[in-house]
Amino acid sequence: MTAIRSSNPFIEYLDYADSHEYEFSVEMLQQLHRQREMLKLYDFIEEKGQKACDWIERFCKITEGENAGKPVKLLLSQKWFIYSILCFYGYLDIETYDDDGNALGTQRKYTRIVNDVLYMVGTGNGKTSLLGFLNAYFLFSDEFNACKIYIGSNAYKQSRLCFDTTMNIIRGNKALRQNCNIRSSYGEIEVQKRNSRLTAMSSDGANLEGIIPAVLIIDEIHEMKDRSYADNLRKSTKRDDFLIIETTTQGTVRGGYLDERLEQASILLSGNATINDYRKLFCIYKQDSEDEIDINNMAVCKKSNPALGVAVSVLQLKQRIIDMINDPRKRTITLTKNFNIPQNPITSYFTDTECKTKEFDEDIFYNAPVFLGLDMAYTRTPESDLACLEMMLFNPITEEEYCKDFYFLPKYWDKETHLNGQVDIERLDMVKEKSKEDSNILYNERQKMYGYKLYAERGDVIIVDEELQEQLVSEFGEHVRKDIDLTGITENFILLWLAHLERKYNWIILKFGLDPNKASTIQAVSDASIPSQDGKLPTIKFRMEDKRNSNPIILSTKDIRARGLVYNNNRLSELHFVAAQRKEDLYGNIVFTNAQREKKDGVIANLCARSACNVFLNNKDTGERNRALLSMWWNERESLQNSQMEKD
Repeated sequence: MTAIRSSNPFIEYLDYADSHEYEFSVEMLQQLHRQREMLKLYDFIEEKGQKACDWIERFCKITEGENAGKPVKLLLSQKWFIYSILCFYGYLDIETYDDDGNALGTQRKYTRIVNDVLYMVGTGNGKTSLLGFLNAYFLFSDEFNACKIYIGSNAYKQSRLCFDTTMNIIRGNKALRQNCNIRSSYGEIEVQKRNSRLTAMSSDGANLEGIIPAVLIIDEIHEMKDRSYADNLRKSTKRDDFLIIETTTQGTVRGGYLDERLEQASILLSGNATINDYRKLFCIYKQDSEDEIDINNMAVCKKSNPALGVAVSVLQLKQRIIDMINDPRKRTITLTKNFNIPQNPITSYFTDTECKTKEFDEDIFYNAPVFLGLDMAYTRTPESDLACLEMMLFNPITEEEYCKDFYFLPKYWDKETHLNGQVDIERLDMVKEKSKEDSNILYNERQKMYGYKLYAERGDVIIVDEELQEQLVSEFGEHVRKDIDLTGITENFILLWLAHLERKYNWIILKFGLDPNKASTIQAVSDASIPSQDGKLPTIKFRMEDKRNSNPIILSTKDIRARGLVYNNNRLSELHFVAAQRKEDLYGNIVFTNAQREKKDGVIANLCARSACNVFLNNKDTGERNRALLSMWWNERESLQNSQMEKD
């Protein structure tokens, strides 16, 4: 590999991180460790980074603030970022294209390694300025041949911020200004001598056709509820030397494109990816926890603010922390923008941390004593709620909770149209139509990407279709076919699914929480057929409107989630907890509402199961005995596991 000077700012930053780990997030330390590996695997052409940094400091001036008009002096972290993108080279098998974007097949080429970048940093740290410097450099240098740069975002106004910064940088230098054509009203800058062009665009404009970018900037991705726009842009990168830079702070859109990208980063940086993709660069400046934000230890705030003390005022940031403490209304905006800590919308009852759960091995449910919770819904139309069934294991010793959620969606929607006394019925795809209806679910008609279909492929949603119908008929006999309605969820179907789960898991049902007003048949059948474990009826009535009973369960649910004691593999459930918007009635009781056609059915199912667990363990007659028996099961399970480990 190429020899590297020890004074190289890239190496200097890596060495600085080694001696100042408390100033770096876990993700940044993991990324820097990966770069140590890359130095052994690839050539590091430091002249590429040095050339870019020298050009920026020579030709670019600061455009805003009290230092406007002064020459740029790049920070060490900014130089590291530029070197990280431009300096690594090696031989790769890559897809190649002709000048018109037609694929030529895979070839082995010596090329720049890094081509897919996520850059998340706290507001005020010069993110937009750094992009402007790079845009100007790419336009006027020979880094890319015929460099076409496109800035995309959720809204044109956001794209214009980055464009205007680049434009002002160019206008601040006479030589640059005289060698380009700026068409501000069109959002374009062209350098004819280099055949390069910068264009601002957005998801709210029809400007995706025919573009072949060398550099693609996707700005503030935290605002994107799904990946559709980003995917459309990414598909346009039909050059083998393309570069994508996605930039953002944190936000309040949960389950959106940013969450997806951060999940990809977590898998790759933690070493759990199937393929160790060094072409991706994740620069994630964030606080690891809200608890570490302390006005008496501002150095730790460099995790999210690498420009602290330079572009970011220590005193101003300290004041924002104080304001957040004194005025809770400022908490969400401060944590997301200044510290990159994800938050739910300000009206959400559960915080982002409380919505997230740990993954676990679902084999734990086999031969186990379980609690059930059901939020019944018939889902005859896309506007209807989802039926959700939860099976839950609770460890009374550790207070840990293990949940498996089933959401049910019929395959078809029989849409009725009433006209002139006639009723016309049109059979439509319910998966598609409900994905379109629910605002927190991906819906992309152009690419035929429907959120509920993707959740079904993960196993988070059960689609009641012909295939499932035949599976259950094969298991139970032809007589159950009538109970499987492909246009709605019925109580008989839920009972059939419970019988299927009982055969699969061979469980013991301790208690079953449900709302009898919505599931009277299920309640009656369950009370008649489920063996009682404590001499009492197996079903527990849970109604949200009964505040005296529901509010204590809601409060305890928030507490156990805040302590990180909940395990659940279902991603849709996380969105449902985010969607649980809080209101209070005249007496101060908690009331949940749906916001903007978002669903919270998984929350209700969980509360039903937790209510069943609460009654089983805490009722005055048999609660103490029940708790002892359940604790005994967990102790025996642990002993069996330990014995098996000794044998292995």
